[in-house]
Amino acid sequence: MKLKNLKIVNFQSFQGEHTLSFEDPKGLILVLGDNQDVRGKADSNGAGKTTILNAICWALYGQTPSGGAKDKLINHECSEVRVELELTEATVIRHKKRNKSEVLKFRTTGDYVFGDLIDTQRKLEEYLRIDFGTFCNTVFLSRSSNTVDFVRST
Repeated sequence: MKLKNLKIVNFQSFQGEHTLSFEDPKGLILVLGDNQDVRGKADSNGAGKTTILNAICWALYGQTPSGGAKDKLINHECSEVRVELELTEATVIRHKKRNKSEVLKFRTTGDYVFGDLIDTQRKLEEYLRIDFGTFCNTVFLSRSSNTVDFVRST
């Protein structure tokens, strides 16, 4: 299972619709950012890297590593959020309007699984075969991580 496309609509700092395509990834996908305000700094704050990872995490698990209220995921100038994640063999769509319950759609082949949020989430996690904690520990690397230093070294 590999990432193919990610569509983010009004998620955190991303206002409007933004689509990322992961063209034929052979393995590791590294999200790097370039903060245009601070040239030459090693830490690129404000480029949207964490927001992209949070969007993927929310699409798959209905939560982000930082936790908090679901309405906080909606861009402050908007009334709803939507994340669509296309994998090689599945599609996940999570949508939420402010002050309303979220909606989760999940499809492997054929029609979407649409119904009870808890049941659909359980089916999605069975498909993924990785829990939220393991996913976060595998995907999110802190600034002080030796892995980050290794990737940036020449």
